[in-house]
Amino acid sequence: MDSSAFKHLLLPHYRRMYSTAMVILRNSDDASDAVQEAFTRLWERRNELPNIDNPEAYCVTTIKRICIDRLRSKTVAINEVTEDTLLISDDSDVQADNRESLQLITHLMSKLPVQQRQVLQLRAFNECSLDEIESITGLTGVNVRTLLSRGRRRLRELYNNSIN
Repeated sequence: MDSSAFKHLLLPHYRRMYSTAMVILRNSDDASDAVQEAFTRLWERRNELPNIDNPEAYCVTTIKRICIDRLRSKTVAINEVTEDTLLISDDSDVQADNRESLQLITHLMSKLPVQQRQVLQLRAFNECSLDEIESITGLTGVNVRTLLSRGRRRLRELYNNSIN
């Protein structure tokens, strides 16, 4: 496979790979590094790529494994979700309230179990479908729905306790 075929096959999946890395690593620099490493690994395996059925799933699985390896080896410190995810608002008071709410929710989400937090982030911040979350996390559909339900319930309890 030459470079143009490689770019044509895999470059359209860059955003998906980056967003997956961002959810897992929670740091834009680390996510960019992981995506770069993923493309390097994919380039090294470029002769096997024409045989894969679903390039997007292959890319997401590759980036997911790289991110998990990084977390396991403790080379990455998990950082809080940055304020870049805030919606831009014209009203500075509303923007300040949004920032405070996001910081509170981010803090409360850090208290959730890892799988619940990951599934909630994929669903809420990345707007992934349940099928996409299944493929990213490797969980079954029932597990994903259960984790979402329990995570939302727990987050709601934590939020209500913190504002009262």
